[in-house]
Amino acid sequence: MRQNIKNAHIDHLKTKIQNATREQSLIVCVINDYHCIHGLHRPNNEKVSEPKHMCTIIIKIFPHVKAIKLPPKMENVHNPNGISPNICSKLICSQSSMELLCDTFANVMPAWAREAFFDPQNERSRLQIHDYANSENIRDLRSMDNVEVLEMKELPLKSLKNFETALSWVTKSSLKQYMQKYLVLVPGDWPAQFYVRKAVYKSVYPQGKSRKPQNLMKEQKTPGDHNGYSMPIQSSDSAMTATW
Repeated sequence: MRQNIKNAHIDHLKTKIQNATREQSLIVCVINDYHCIHGLHRPNNEKVSEPKHMCTIIIKIFPHVKAIKLPPKMENVHNPNGISPNICSKLICSQSSMELLCDTFANVMPAWAREAFFDPQNERSRLQIHDYANSENIRDLRSMDNVEVLEMKELPLKSLKNFETALSWVTKSSLKQYMQKYLVLVPGDWPAQFYVRKAVYKSVYPQGKSRKPQNLMKEQKTPGDHNGYSMPIQSSDSAMTATW
């Protein structure tokens, strides 16, 4: 019975990804860890607990958001120069960044979310009674629709090797065909961002600096705002709202 459930899920996942590839829908992949610490605890030995570290990989398909086509050169996505600390420092301390840091979380939300959810007069009472999802728009943002489990295995996500193992499960899955045409966004916490980025650069640029293209070896100029520092993606406001 377990084998039948597994095979049915694999077929279901394959069909979902094939439809997303055909319809050019955006796919977001999340790699995260889950610590199972439940168990019997008795003060009769020196062993405190036996936690199990589970690696959970899920994908979310956005049917109404256009997929990001894979560029002909990976240099258009992953800069061989990596991230410049000097540029980051100047950008964070720039006037545009300071203005953004002065805004509250509610002020930087889309207007429809702010009007529907962050009502200043009702915000405190909602926090007190934990009433966060009355608005239909907010429920849509937090829904688990089109979320699929790609893999779940026992694996601690504590090192580059661990994340390389997790990424190998992604590339060996049915998501591989999608990744040959479109980019997959991989948001995550600090370890996920750090180790996934290292794994990607290790794969794309195995020889390190020797593979840098000449046009990217020049000193980069500090962008005037955040728009010049992010990847330019042509998309409508509604699409970007759905993505975030």
